[in-house]
Order: sequence, then structure tokens, then C-alpha cells
Amino acid sequence: MKLDPSWVDLVRAASPFAAALLTALVATLAIVYNRKSTRDTLEVQLLQRMWEKRADVYIEMIDMVKKLNPYRGKTLEWMRDASAKGEPVSFLAKDMDSPKWRKLETRINALVSEEVLSLFELWRSAIGQYTWAAAAALLHFEKTSKHHDEMMQKYEASMKAVHRAEELLVAQVRIELRFDYEDVPDIRVKTGISGVSEIVSVNGNPIDSKRL
Repeated sequence: MKLDPSWVDLVRAASPFAAALLTALVATLAIVYNRKSTRDTLEVQLLQRMWEKRADVYIEMIDMVKKLNPYRGKTLEWMRDASAKGEPVSFLAKDMDSPKWRKLETRINALVSEEVLSLFELWRSAIGQYTWAAAAALLHFEKTSKHHDEMMQKYEASMKAVHRAEELLVAQVRIELRFDYEDVPDIRVKTGISGVSEIVSVNGNPIDSKRL
């Protein structure tokens, strides 16, 4: 078969343009791939930084929560004596209105998972009830008060609620730090004047009221 000379000339003339087009196409594909690769790398880096910041917040949060556990604070007897001397009485070991605490709460709201945030709010609510119960118990500390027994029971129940909320919060953080994500357990509570007064059950399992 003989090719028409005109076709041969046309192919020869088009060859440089075809090569240039192919080169441009390859270059374009390379640019697209590199951009996607760069974007993927940036996403991985951002996720890593996000996780590192979250882990830092978890550690700081747990440290602060444990320091605020009522069982590690002053006793009612100590508060009564201090109040009798005219000394300032604080129901918590740390000031939750301090700039440091407010900054931590901001980081918690911005960085932690939804599961941890919900348990932190449970703990926060229990702390609110505890401060009310502690104030009421201090007011009715003397056994001559007709509300003494009632307020003492509310005080002790509020301390247990804070402690159990802390346990649930710490357990969820540990789960996430192991990358074993789980749903927040089904928690049944009772509420008091200022927050959660008792954690009744977790995933349908009753909480022993006599156990810390």
C-alpha cells in the first residue's frame, strides 16, 4: 500500500504539535497529581496537629478534674471551723472562674470529641450541684438543725455523683487515646437544685449507692 505524499507531509508537519500536546497533557496530569498529593499531605498534617492539640487538652482536663474531686478537697468540718474564724471558704480546690480555667474550658469546647464533651458537661453539672449541696450542708452543719440529716445526705450524694462523672469522663478519654472509639454509655441521672445530684445507672446497670 502506497501512502499519498500529501498525507505523509501532513503527518510529518503534525508530529511536533502532537508531541507538544502530549507533553502538555502529561505535565497537566503531573500538576494535578502533585496538587492532590500536597492536599492529602496537608490534610494528614492538619489531622495530626489537631489530634496532638486534643491529646494535650485531654491531659490538662483530666489533671484539673482530678484536682477538683471533692474527696480530695477540704472537709465540712474544716470549712465550718474556717467559717467560724471569719476566713474565706472555698468548696473547690481550684477556682473555676479563674482565667486559666476559662481558657481550658474554651479549648475543651473547641477541640474535644462530642462524646468527651457530653461527659465533661455531665461532670460540670455534678460539680454545680456539689457546690450547692456543700453550702447547704455547711449552713445546716449542726445536728440541732432540723435539716441536718437531709442536707448531709444531699452533700454525700453530690460528692459521689462528681466522682462517678469523673470516672466516666476519664474512661472515655482513655478509650479515645487508644483509638477505640465507642458511643457514650446510656447514663440515667437524678437532678437537684443546681445540677446532677446522682448517677443512677450506666447502660442499664444500677450504680451501688454505697460504693464510691
